[in-house]
Amino acid sequence: MEIVAAISAILLIILAVAKPIFYRGIAIKYKSSFSSTFTASWVVVFIILSLPFFSEDLLFGLTAIYKHPYLLLLDILKGVVVWYSVKYTQLVNRYSTSSSVYLSFISLGLAVFMLNVFLGENLGLMRLISIVLLGILGFSFFVFGAARNLDWKQKKYCFTAVILAASCPLIDYKAIFEQGWYAYLATSNVFMLLFSIIKEKKLPDFKLIFLSPKVVKAGLVNTLLEIVIIGSSIRILPISMISFYKRLAAPIVMVFSAIKYKESTVYNQFIFGVITLIAALPIILLN
Repeated sequence: MEIVAAISAILLIILAVAKPIFYRGIAIKYKSSFSSTFTASWVVVFIILSLPFFSEDLLFGLTAIYKHPYLLLLDILKGVVVWYSVKYTQLVNRYSTSSSVYLSFISLGLAVFMLNVFLGENLGLMRLISIVLLGILGFSFFVFGAARNLDWKQKKYCFTAVILAASCPLIDYKAIFEQGWYAYLATSNVFMLLFSIIKEKKLPDFKLIFLSPKVVKAGLVNTLLEIVIIGSSIRILPISMISFYKRLAAPIVMVFSAIKYKESTVYNQFIFGVITLIAALPIILLN
C-alpha cells in the first residue's frame, strides 16, 4: 500500500505540473472557450469507457437525483461554473502560466472562507490565519510577483478565475455527499459539454479535439489527473495530502515559467511559491 501511495503521489505531482504547461499551448493557439469544450469532451470519454466498472455508482447517483431533483440543478451549475473557470484560467494562462497556477492558492483561501460563511464549517484560528496570509500573499503577488506585468484586463481575468474556482467547493460540498463522486463527475461534465454546444451554437470540432496532438496531450493529462485524484482518494491517500500534492506542483510550474517564459525571476517565483504553499498548509492539512 505504501508503494501504491508513493506512486500515486508522484503521478499526481507530475500531472499537476504538466497540465498548465500543456494547456498553455492551447491557450495561445485557440480561443479560451475551446479549452472548456475539449476538457469536458475528454472527461466524458473517460466516463463512457469506465461505465462498466462504475455502473452501480452511477445508478446510486441517478437514484439520488431522482429522489432529490435539486441535485440535478447542482450538477448543471457545476458544469457551467467549471466551463467558465477553465475559460478564464486559460485567459490568464495565455499571458502568465505562473499566475494561472498561483491563483489556486488564493481561491483555496477564499473557498474555505466561503464554506465557513455560507455552510457553517468550523474555521478555526489556524485556518483564519492561513486565509489572511494567503490574502496578503495574493495581493503581494499582484504588486511584486509575476502578475504585476499583467494589464488591468488580464488582472480582471485573474479575479474572475479565483471567484469561479472558489465557488466549486461550495457546490461539491453538498452534491458529492448526496450522489457520490462518479455520478457527480459524469453528470456535471455532460452538462458542461452541452453548455459548450449551446454557448458556441454548434457541435464541437471533435476531429480537432481527438486528433490534434497538442489537444490530445492536454486532454489526456487533465483526464489522467482527474483519474489519479479520484483513485487516490479511495483508500490510498488522505484528501488533505491529495490537495497538498496538487499545490506542490505550483512552485515547480512557477520556476519553470520563469525559465521558459521569462515570467519574473527564478528566485522570485520560487520564494512566492514556497512561502504561499507553507501559508496554505493549515487549510490543507487541517481538513
